[in-house]
Amino acid sequence: MANQPVYKVKIGSTTATIWDNDGSYSVEIKRSYRDVDADWKETFSFYHKDLLNVAKCAERAEIWIARQSHERQKRERPGFPPGPKTNAAPPEAQ
Repeated sequence: MANQPVYKVKIGSTTATIWDNDGSYSVEIKRSYRDVDADWKETFSFYHKDLLNVAKCAERAEIWIARQSHERQKRERPGFPPGPKTNAAPPEAQ
């Protein structure tokens, strides 16, 4: 893994950390908590109440990675198709 993460997503006590491994991304999801001595710790174990935040962190990490991959392909392959179309009006029409 790289020395520093390239991006982090934090929701509540759940954090998704994204690492760039030579163009291939990996994601580590952890939960922070305080122990009986009030020291901060991290774990890969989640309670039922944490699972929605785990899912949201994973989804946001996937979106970030997809955008990075798309941007990399645009740089490496001129003329690469643009991202998905949206229903948003062009800036001049707003």
